[in-house]
Amino acid sequence: MAEEIRKFFQTAHGSWWYGRCRAGTGAAMVLLCRQLDAPDTHIFSERRKIKTGSTGNCFVKRYNLPGIFTQLRRLLKTPRPLTVMRGAAFLHDNGIPTPRVLAALAEFNGLRRREYLITELLTPADTLLNILAKELSAEEFSKLLMEKFIPMLAKMHHAGAIHGDLSLRNLYRTGCGEAGLIDLDGIEIGRKPVKNPARAKEVARLISSYIIVCAPEANSRQLAETAVKAYENASGITLPLEYILQTMDKFISRRKKQ
Repeated sequence: MAEEIRKFFQTAHGSWWYGRCRAGTGAAMVLLCRQLDAPDTHIFSERRKIKTGSTGNCFVKRYNLPGIFTQLRRLLKTPRPLTVMRGAAFLHDNGIPTPRVLAALAEFNGLRRREYLITELLTPADTLLNILAKELSAEEFSKLLMEKFIPMLAKMHHAGAIHGDLSLRNLYRTGCGEAGLIDLDGIEIGRKPVKNPARAKEVARLISSYIIVCAPEANSRQLAETAVKAYENASGITLPLEYILQTMDKFISRRKKQ
């Protein structure tokens, strides 16, 4: 963990707040967490378990942890915001763009516990891949995947991590044209060396997400073959093509059933 990250504890607004914050930001982070429910906050998504929005020029994500059994289970696991904070530090250390995490907090109010992640927002020059996929031609987007994002995956896997959910909405192109990652809830670190099936599953998730989002008529085998070659060029590792195709079929079939 970076030296500028500090432990934080505060009693405020009838709750106990604790976790990790960048030095000198703790009290401000609590205010941002509370601002998530303000009427003028821009909300990205709101579901039973998750609420996200932008406030104070930051991205705020709340994990609601509904139900007593969920609350008890989460007490025995690493809080997701802390997983994201550690994952972001790992990616930064390995030269992979991801928004800087400002705080990973938990709030206790009586028997209720909620968790909060606060990060910097993407800049206006950054673009999510699910948006780029609809703006670029199929040829341009395929080239972007193979030349930027597949090598980025190979770099992350070589360092000993897997992302866990490589849908297009969780990847972005930076203003400098580099491949970046967001939504690190499922990141796993310390898997070095990452086994080939895990590497192949991540590549299959990425390619199948592209097909699902905007290229249902695309040649799956051709895309997979190109991805395998790009991954081999970046890492020296040849991934199992047939396994990738089978995994892609599972992802695509699962989406069709939804």
